[in-house]
Amino acid sequence: MTRIVQARFDGEAFYPEEPLPIPPDTTVLLIVKTPEIVEAVGVPLEDAPPSPPRPGEPYSFLTYAASLRLEGPEDWSENLDEYLYRGKKLPDV
Repeated sequence: MTRIVQARFDGEAFYPEEPLPIPPDTTVLLIVKTPEIVEAVGVPLEDAPPSPPRPGEPYSFLTYAASLRLEGPEDWSENLDEYLYRGKKLPDV
């Protein structure tokens, strides 16, 4: 099961803000995201990747694609077929 929930940290433990349908003592994976952490790594909060899609909620492909922060040549969009199908070499970036 994958589920995104808000939780409160009291300095020792995380407390979810909604009930979770998992048995006690179940090992889970926590990914902690706070505004302070995002800004500490040099990424302004407004440029931070969006939260992942939630099942059953609409999610924009363009939002997801932008969150990947792919790098490529300046003419990538204009010459995509050349790069993909005709063997044009990507410049060293």
